[in-house]
Amino acid sequence: MAPHRSWTCSICGRHATLGRADETHKRLDLGTETSEADGQAFTVFGSLIRCPNPDCREYHLSVSAHSAAYAYNPHGPDKYDVKGTVGVGRFQFIPSTTAPLSTSVPASVQEDYVEAYLIRGLSPKAAATLARRALQGMIRDFWGVSKANLHLELVAIKDRCDPDLYQAMMDVKKPRQHRRSSRA
Repeated sequence: MAPHRSWTCSICGRHATLGRADETHKRLDLGTETSEADGQAFTVFGSLIRCPNPDCREYHLSVSAHSAAYAYNPHGPDKYDVKGTVGVGRFQFIPSTTAPLSTSVPASVQEDYVEAYLIRGLSPKAAATLARRALQGMIRDFWGVSKANLHLELVAIKDRCDPDLYQAMMDVKKPRQHRRSSRA
């Protein structure tokens, strides 16, 4: 591992240079006698980072699982070569969300927001659906607007909010493939 690297905290949003004391990465190779006889094994990587910002100091913990090829080396340690991800691949345990929402945000909106963050790596489509649902909940709660669908609700509040905020909300509403094609 390099002694220092650039990093951005997903909680406080600050850019930081991580030193050796701020992060650790571990690898665990797993195989049974029968799986190794077949040349198969698994490797699990763990990463723990603590934000060096004194105002934050939050932890970031992620784990990833990979299939591996096993090859016995009679002149050295057993060897596992990582091939590809298995299962969900990478999962972030901490933080469970980015910056927490205000306590004035309704519990149902907070739940959708947290769940969208938690599953974004497992299912980006499901996370996007939950993010749109949270957005719709915020519009209904804050602006008191309830229409047949999210698009009509956004149109109804267009003149009542900052143009940059409105564009950000429209970007959340758009399906991902539509956003990509509109920039091409």
